[in-house]
Amino acid sequence: MVLQGLKKHQMMLDFVVHLVKRIFPMNMEARHQIIDFSVQTEYNFSMFLSGYLGIDRDSSRSLSNRSTKLSFNQQLNLILDMNILNKEEVKKLESFAQIRNKFAHVVEIKTYNQCLSSDSTLKNSIDKLYPISIPIDDEIDSTYQVVKLLSDIVIIGDKIINKLKIKVET
Repeated sequence: MVLQGLKKHQMMLDFVVHLVKRIFPMNMEARHQIIDFSVQTEYNFSMFLSGYLGIDRDSSRSLSNRSTKLSFNQQLNLILDMNILNKEEVKKLESFAQIRNKFAHVVEIKTYNQCLSSDSTLKNSIDKLYPISIPIDDEIDSTYQVVKLLSDIVIIGDKIINKLKIKVET
């Protein structure tokens, strides 16, 4: 009787492990990196917008953590409407938004190369922004390009924050 219970328990455990592996594949690193970076970027956007517009972020319907808040793309569009970034910076933010959306909404995309290869317009845009002079391997090259993009997004974020400081000081 005890042996039967252990076998049943082991079968249930095996089933749970199987489900977890299907839901959380081992190669989700790129997806996690993009989503984590995106969450932080979205938070920074909302902090910038609330400061720039003089809105208390915690009580805001549009910029807080509530379900009514503006989406990542809506916040991005507001920042772009302010005309504080040059065309290349806008292209980088738009490219990042596309990459973010691919990882957030397309389950088959698990690597940077799959992400860029899934959309020829995005791939061409990234290739123009970050040309590869000596190709090594598609996955390595794509990873390099996306990492360069993410580092530029941080720099663009600093530029946006500096614009806020200038507005507050004047």
